[in-house]
Amino acid sequence: MKYRCVCLFVILFVWQSVTFGASDKTDPRYKQRHYRRLVLENKIKVLLISDPTSDQAAASLSVGAGSLNDPPEHQGMAHFLEHMLFLGTKKYPAVDDYKNYIASHDGYSNAFTGTEYTNYHFQVSNDYLEGALDRFSQFFIAPLFNPKFVEREMQAVDSEFSKNRQNDYWRISQVERSLYAANHPARMFHIGNSETLGQTTQEELLKFYHSHYSANLMNLVVLGKENLDTLQNWVETYFHDIKNLDLPPFTFPQKYLSKSNQLRLLRIKPVKDSRTLQLTFPLPSVRHRYDSKPSQLLGFLIGHEGTGSLLSLLKKEGLATGLSAGGHSQSSYGTFRISIQLTPQGLKNYKTVITRVFQYIRLLRKTGLPLYVYDEVQKMAEIDYRFQEKEEGTGLVIDLAAMLHYVPLPVVEIDPYLYKKYDPDLFDSLLFRLTPDNMLVSLIARDQKTRQREPYYGTAYSYVSNDRQLIRQLKRVRYHPELKIPEKNIFIPEKLAVDTPDIPFGLSYQSIAGLKQDQVPSSVLNRLMEHQGQRWNSWQDFQTLVFPDNPKEAGDLRKLMIKHALVLPEKILDNPQGTVWFQQDIRFGTPKAQLTLLLHTPEVYKSARSAVLSQLYVNAIEEGLNEFGYMVHLAGLNYGLSAQKKGVTLNISGYSDRILDLTQTLADKLKKIIIDDTTFDAVKDQQVRLYQNFQFNQPYQQAWYFQNLLLEEKKFSIDQYQKEIETITLRELQDYAQKLYRTVYVEGVVYGNLMKSEAEKTIEGFLAKIDATPLSPSEKFVDKIVQLKGKNNYIYSKKASVDNSAIYYGIQVGKTSPRLRGALLIISKALRPWTYTELRTQQQLGYIVEGGMSQIEKTLSWMFVVQSGKYPAGLLQQKISKYIPEFIEKFKKMSDDDFEVLRQSVITAKLEKATTSTEEAGRIYYAAFEKDANFDYVSEDIQAVENLTRNEVNQILEKYLSPEYKHRLVVRMVGQSHQDTPVMGTLIDSVEQFKQGQKAGSEH
Repeated sequence: MKYRCVCLFVILFVWQSVTFGASDKTDPRYKQRHYRRLVLENKIKVLLISDPTSDQAAASLSVGAGSLNDPPEHQGMAHFLEHMLFLGTKKYPAVDDYKNYIASHDGYSNAFTGTEYTNYHFQVSNDYLEGALDRFSQFFIAPLFNPKFVEREMQAVDSEFSKNRQNDYWRISQVERSLYAANHPARMFHIGNSETLGQTTQEELLKFYHSHYSANLMNLVVLGKENLDTLQNWVETYFHDIKNLDLPPFTFPQKYLSKSNQLRLLRIKPVKDSRTLQLTFPLPSVRHRYDSKPSQLLGFLIGHEGTGSLLSLLKKEGLATGLSAGGHSQSSYGTFRISIQLTPQGLKNYKTVITRVFQYIRLLRKTGLPLYVYDEVQKMAEIDYRFQEKEEGTGLVIDLAAMLHYVPLPVVEIDPYLYKKYDPDLFDSLLFRLTPDNMLVSLIARDQKTRQREPYYGTAYSYVSNDRQLIRQLKRVRYHPELKIPEKNIFIPEKLAVDTPDIPFGLSYQSIAGLKQDQVPSSVLNRLMEHQGQRWNSWQDFQTLVFPDNPKEAGDLRKLMIKHALVLPEKILDNPQGTVWFQQDIRFGTPKAQLTLLLHTPEVYKSARSAVLSQLYVNAIEEGLNEFGYMVHLAGLNYGLSAQKKGVTLNISGYSDRILDLTQTLADKLKKIIIDDTTFDAVKDQQVRLYQNFQFNQPYQQAWYFQNLLLEEKKFSIDQYQKEIETITLRELQDYAQKLYRTVYVEGVVYGNLMKSEAEKTIEGFLAKIDATPLSPSEKFVDKIVQLKGKNNYIYSKKASVDNSAIYYGIQVGKTSPRLRGALLIISKALRPWTYTELRTQQQLGYIVEGGMSQIEKTLSWMFVVQSGKYPAGLLQQKISKYIPEFIEKFKKMSDDDFEVLRQSVITAKLEKATTSTEEAGRIYYAAFEKDANFDYVSEDIQAVENLTRNEVNQILEKYLSPEYKHRLVVRMVGQSHQDTPVMGTLIDSVEQFKQGQKAGSEH
């Protein structure tokens, strides 16, 4: 021990880091979250975040090199390098060591390559952060770049490219980039494939790595429950050996698209049936102007959807259905893009649409940036930041690591989120660059006439630059009388006080387990265990009864008690009309609330036509309320309708100041379709294209859909929807809205910063306005799952409309129980990473590989999903069938210590708490209506996992995964470029005949 302490002193002395500021900083929003800022001796910028209440630890390292750094002879090199870093290091040479370590400790890891930055990140169970940092840091110290994996991982990059070949986002982007200046790196093919990377050697990878991965271009953000000194010690210990080459930040040409006095028009043919007009404007970079955010404000005004907006006018004229606008800056250049979803009329008259855009720009030039608009945006940003529900895990660290490339360390967690400077001159400097001669127009639709092919994705397109007259007209456009600057928003919240309720709570088995995991002292924990199962009416009661001699000890425990205590909701409605639960927030301390109401109604899913009408109904209601709803959304309130088999769900969330009023307002509007025939045609057209475009979704997504179609006893198909929607009229939809709520049973949850009496009154008022006859509980829709009959392997095969093949390989286990689900979760903790390593990394079957437990309603299954551009679905089935017994043997040979790690990982995952009001409301809803109001069901799950023996898990593994257990359903999506192979099992010729031949179960 003494030797270790001496060595540590030497290490800290040699690897001295520079610490910013006179003292560490506490986040004013979350009192237990503390920050420390460092620059290590090798010049890595580091932000440490200590938070003992965080459910998981996380880290992200962002490298200041990306796809713009690709050598022209090896396009995709930065992306390829990102893949290679995961495949072993000098200290941890096993190809799967890092991923297995993260996955077996309830974690997740990934990386992505951007244009200028490459980001690596992970999150992991709190107790295993140090081990994860050790392994993670080696990526940037001594990666192996093992030659035997160079060719193999190149195929993985090619598989990723293949996955995206028929993705319109990638296809359109590459066509547009092909028009950029010949010498600009943004023009290149960034993702890479086997053609562009085919000659890449290990030496070339090493050369790129050693010339771009320099410590002084790296930012590291670490989140852990440990104190800041411990986190700093770990970072200095594990990251100090990253080499600093003192490279200057990489810079790139500012101009990627020159001005033109002729209209530059791209006509692009997409894979999916879409109609989009995209206007792209090259701009100078304003990334460093995060204090005033001019491009965000410009996007806010052009993309506004309220009264007098550009979109409202385009909708009124029947030209468009949607619009978005926004800017993005690299270090050296920027882009502003306006994207408009067109109607058929808008496609024919795209020049009119462009004219309307410049009429709005003309209006903005006249008004400039109104101060009241800035003030509203600034105020909402401050409110949102102040009351942001605590972000954790990779979602927190990734953004901070990226922003450290252009935001100073001392302010990185604050300034990028706020508006600190009203700068109308800077706003105008961007606005006045939105000119017709500084614009690229992309017209994207399937009926475009094209003459060229983009070489990488094969996208059909044409490009012309010849319309001088339109450019001149656009420069001289006049104001349009119906276009207006946004009105002041009356929904901005004013009452932001947070109630501090003292509501009943108790200690459950889960509570004790969570407190133990958060390392509450054993003396305190033992005292609390004596009171397990008890409830107290208030904190004062708890303190008096449990800590009568030491109230300070109880006070120190309060934050963790609030996190882990069992709080039982109360019913505020319990009668023939329905059941609604209420719980006041004691965890998040924000002026927010969440309301979820499921209105059970038999009208929604009694036929395929009813199902289509319900989808059109939801879209029509939201379209009719769009201008109103947009202003509500800008004020931090969100509402949404969705149709499902059981009925219609209404979700409302946001600042509690207006949430109950909004609920009442929406109740008045749910029975009225207020759109006109033109708007109805647009809504219907969007739904038709949604059905038609399904065939172009990723094959693995289609395979998942078909397994649901086969296993859900009552499920209408997309083909049925397409036939029904053709003859539906606006009149029929209006009649449907009137009868939709004739009989209703409501199930709901109200959660947040609200008073019980207010919530009760609101629910009563809502139901009074719906004015429905109570639906008998026995008439509610109950989903039943087909139970696979006999010892058969069932195969459903379908030719896909895209190139890749995919397979869903499911093994039905049976009805869920805490014990069975617990065993499957333990096994899945090993199955997921091992399947990925074997089928993706070793065998290179495809880019998308997944294996683990799945659940449809209350039926548990094993599932394997693989998508491949190289191999047909039948071969993928063979590979999975061969792999399963190999996995069984490997799992059985696992050491007892490794098994216990998997068990603890499952328990840790079950102890994780919701991080937002919306998540917490969802948890309450699930417990109330899926777990029969057993709000402590997690305690039962944890005890079941703890009590499982190694032998019991092995028995369950062998029983339900062995080849002798035949309850298997395989869905094959056969890619266009692949041939189907002979079926190994019983072929399903008809979905309906298959269902009729099986015994429908009662799981629901």
